[in-house]
Amino acid sequence: MIIGVPKEIYPGERRVALVPMVVPILTKAGCEVVIEAATRLIHLKGYQNTTLDDVLSASGVGKGNFYHYFRSKEDLGFAILDRVIETF
Repeated sequence: MIIGVPKEIYPGERRVALVPMVVPILTKAGCEVVIEAATRLIHLKGYQNTTLDDVLSASGVGKGNFYHYFRSKEDLGFAILDRVIETF
């Protein structure tokens, strides 16, 4: 989804311009994006060495959206384990 974001292009004046910005839409697919990014990172760095900020950067999701789907990093870890168990 692309929205316009106000950006001050005339410093010191009240005029602003709308700059297009891509905003990820979190749906069930958005939740999967977080799980996939976290799975990749945890596989590479380990659970303890993977920070929530790492996951958010890799998935392109904000903290507020993350906490809409998961209560904590631990909750995300359990979701990953559930997904792995489902594949067997």
